[in-house]
Amino acid sequence: MGVLVSVALLIGFLGYFNRDTDETISGGNKATGVNQTSSTPTDAVDTEPENTSPKTTNGAGDDIEVAVSGPEPIAEISEETPQENEIHLMGRVVDSKGQPMDWVEIKMERMDAAGETVTETMTTDSDGRYAFEGTALAEYTVSAAKHGYVPIKKIVAGQTLPTNIDFVLGSDTVIDILVTLDGYAMASDVQLVDTRPYEGERFPYYRASTDDDGRLAIRGWPAGATMVSIFSKEGPSKFMTDRFLSLPKGETTELVFEFTTPSASIEGYLMASETDAMIGSILLEFESSAGRDNQSTVTDGTGFYRFGPLPPGTFKMMATERGTKITKVVSGELEMNEEIRVDISFYDDCQVICTVENIPSETRLSGVLLPPGVEIPPDVNRDELVEFFVNWVERAHSNDGVATFTNVEPGKYTLVLAAMHTIEPGEYTLEGLVVEPITVGDESEIRLDYSF
Repeated sequence: MGVLVSVALLIGFLGYFNRDTDETISGGNKATGVNQTSSTPTDAVDTEPENTSPKTTNGAGDDIEVAVSGPEPIAEISEETPQENEIHLMGRVVDSKGQPMDWVEIKMERMDAAGETVTETMTTDSDGRYAFEGTALAEYTVSAAKHGYVPIKKIVAGQTLPTNIDFVLGSDTVIDILVTLDGYAMASDVQLVDTRPYEGERFPYYRASTDDDGRLAIRGWPAGATMVSIFSKEGPSKFMTDRFLSLPKGETTELVFEFTTPSASIEGYLMASETDAMIGSILLEFESSAGRDNQSTVTDGTGFYRFGPLPPGTFKMMATERGTKITKVVSGELEMNEEIRVDISFYDDCQVICTVENIPSETRLSGVLLPPGVEIPPDVNRDELVEFFVNWVERAHSNDGVATFTNVEPGKYTLVLAAMHTIEPGEYTLEGLVVEPITVGDESEIRLDYSF
């Protein structure tokens, strides 16, 4: 009878153990059954006898006491325990073809109780995986970045369960850039600006650098309207340019930027048209169509000025009388190593005044006078218009429906006049467009009226 009781006790305890160790506790949540250990099976016999240990027998039939320690007490997890106040963040980074990406920088940022930014970083392993464990419960900004790939960031609300955040970097839309100086590779800084409205988790711009071979491949930039900016500095010369384009989806777009070392120069005198008197203290600004080596100077007491060294290509110079809006614009073209003289007459040239009736509020009127030989596409879009307004000779802007071109020399031009309504910063609609040829003669003023 003693043996039967001992065996019954042992079976009861073993059943007790098996019931608790089979439960799963996940991620700091309260495990099912944690608060149910007080329930007693109906067939258990004195599961907790006072000062009594269960017994069994050895091979000789002797009773042996079995030392049994009860299950470790499971502490009830409350809102104040560290497990409830920790987040376990993990995930995997793959490319657009699903292949794991190593050495991707994962950055996790949050605000602490004092309002300071707390940052944790790590890199993915060879399988593209990362894991942050035991970090404070909070809202996080998590980003994944690798050179040549447009970064991605996500907002994660703090949770007590393990949080899995995966990233896919890159896409089939690729920009392949090559930058050269005098035919040789040149390391440069590159910036992409998405000219579409900012949406969700996309970065509105991306910056990176070419390698020593002047190359940079960028993956993951969204298809559509984009501005690509290049900047580099070699010795005293700066090389800068912007290019507007529309990226096709799922294709590789190759862009080559070729720069040359500046070597040309321009000099001359500024004089009044009627008297030929030299004019001093006039501000002159030189702008290259290549978007680099822009310079400024002031005429001396004899009206003399000089720009150089300058890059070859088309250019424009603007002479402005300080304290007034009187501006004279001159354009031309420079050859490699060319030195030219350009004397600028001031004050007596024609004004072209363009007026648009009933222009809506918050609508900006912008215009350019394009020189002969420059054509504007019939289906020109907003980004192409912006490029014309930035790069060409005579231009005017106004918010009151009147665009005035001053000191326009005699000649034939193409007038481009556009009214663009601001929806929000960086987003416009084209309300009206005029593209027509005009001829400027000896008259002192030309007035043109339009209605969109």
